[in-house]
Amino acid sequence: MDDFWVKHMTGPEKDRFLMVKANEEADMTRKRRTAKRMNSVTRIYQAKLKQVAELNQEMKTSYAKIADLGAGAVFGLETMLQKSTVNLSLLSEGAECILISKKFFLQEANSKVLRVVSDLVMSYPSADYVKQQVEQQRQWQKYKKTVVHDIIQRNTDKSPSKTTTGNIKIYSKRWH
Repeated sequence: MDDFWVKHMTGPEKDRFLMVKANEEADMTRKRRTAKRMNSVTRIYQAKLKQVAELNQEMKTSYAKIADLGAGAVFGLETMLQKSTVNLSLLSEGAECILISKKFFLQEANSKVLRVVSDLVMSYPSADYVKQQVEQQRQWQKYKKTVVHDIIQRNTDKSPSKTTTGNIKIYSKRWH
């Protein structure tokens, strides 16, 4: 439709129309380039957000089961005998626990009770050892998930009528 009118235009009117049309085309080209760049930036940003979310997931506070306490077990008195390097929490799954303040216990306990308690006190692993074990377990879970995913993917990609020879992935787990 524009071509019809352009053919019938003359002089400055035609020049002005062609200049406006050229500017509109240049604007559209600029907008397309900007949109492509924004799409690229958006994809990079989304990938970074995904990495941050995965990192946050890995960095969440974790709890590791250190020990099971049975009837008559003592918990928390190890801090009176030695400086504890681990922040421990007691989780009771319905068992009755008798809580006695350390101050009261030290005031009322005689030397014989303190000796018996020192025999009952459990030693717990260091915070570094626990962190190492938790990290090793996470690495194993991540590795296992990758292997299972690859095997499932490989089996779903296979065609029952074809036998293919291709790359074989070899997995190795380094044990500490």
